[in-house]
Amino acid sequence: MLLIGDLHITSRYKDKILAELQSFVEAYPDEKNIIFLGDYVYHFSYDRNALMSLYHFFLELFKAGKHVYILAGNHDRLGNNFVFEEAKKAFEVMLNVKGEMINTQHVGQIKFITEPMLTEIEGEKIFFFPYFIDMENAKLEMGNEKSRTVNRSTLPVIQTLIDSLNKNEKLSGIANQILLDMVEKEKNLTVIHHHYINNTKFPGQKSIFHYKDVALDEAFLDMPDIKMISGHLHQAFAHKNYLCTGSVRSTSSLETNQMKYLRTYSNPAKAGQAAQMEAHELNINPYITLEETGVIDESVLLNQIENVREANRKNLSDSTTRKIKFMNKKNINLNSLYLSLKVDNIDYEHIEKFVDEDLRMKIKDIKLKKNIQDIEDIRENFETSGKNLSESFADRKQILKEYLQSKYPNDFQKYEETLHEMKLL
Repeated sequence: MLLIGDLHITSRYKDKILAELQSFVEAYPDEKNIIFLGDYVYHFSYDRNALMSLYHFFLELFKAGKHVYILAGNHDRLGNNFVFEEAKKAFEVMLNVKGEMINTQHVGQIKFITEPMLTEIEGEKIFFFPYFIDMENAKLEMGNEKSRTVNRSTLPVIQTLIDSLNKNEKLSGIANQILLDMVEKEKNLTVIHHHYINNTKFPGQKSIFHYKDVALDEAFLDMPDIKMISGHLHQAFAHKNYLCTGSVRSTSSLETNQMKYLRTYSNPAKAGQAAQMEAHELNINPYITLEETGVIDESVLLNQIENVREANRKNLSDSTTRKIKFMNKKNINLNSLYLSLKVDNIDYEHIEKFVDEDLRMKIKDIKLKKNIQDIEDIRENFETSGKNLSESFADRKQILKEYLQSKYPNDFQKYEETLHEMKLL
């Protein structure tokens, strides 16, 4: 099967995105099952033209005999409805009472997944667990709580979450109950979801999410009978039984130094064996951020990009349930590259001090960013340097002030105000 992460499609990038998807599907003509992992809508705008182009792509896959699974993500809501709700209803009309598509010998299938669904694909039991699009229906998923037979002692936090007055914590309780129910009923299960994981720092990730963000319990990561796959987070990683595919493109400059991938997925031949995956690199709109190290030319840039590539591959190495093979090493088209350089002093008038002229003509955009040390790093440096000193705390304050004044003369006032607020000065 083919796995496709968050798209966040817009008119600006739709042609590139759809061309990459078309090329990927054509490269694997025998792969019948294609799974889209959610988040088709761009964060900050509903781009109808781009979404219609994506829908037409779904239809082309359908006409080509593919089985297409379209999972709802957290951004795919218009009011309380799924962004492709009308298309979903249209395809449901085409279903007979057995739930099989009419004329299946001539066309494929499309399933718009807005509710939890257990199915079998290529001999593998898969539980699709979309984000809750309709909050009221999410609550109904619980049914009558007293009638449920699931042993909550496995995850006692569920009851606390369901009783919470916080809406998202309550939804977390419902989500965890639904998943626990399924895991206890089914063994050797693959869970394809669109949720965060509670209180876990994943490889390459800066953020940690919690129940208040609508999250699954971290205990699922250690359950031996399940494997989990999701999009949702935009940087790909692997951790224990969980693979996050990431997004197919960078949605903002915050997603810098991230490699993007499309994936094939093959079920292991025997229980207990690792699944086989192939990762294909994408470079739709890459953002790269580098530290100032003298004048950067194309050779230096490409070497730095290779370091970024290796760091991203390392984020995918921590998996006990999958073997990932990286299939290609695409040369980044410099005309689509957004380059940021961290420098001590921003000086666009003399940008030749930072970037070689030939390289500047090739790159789509270059930004210089002030290389400001994080306040936490400053505090850590101060604490480390003061460990062996016998001076009073007042002396240490003076040492810190002198250090900041000498190291960051232009930014000293800002740091001084912050450190006063922290009562370090």
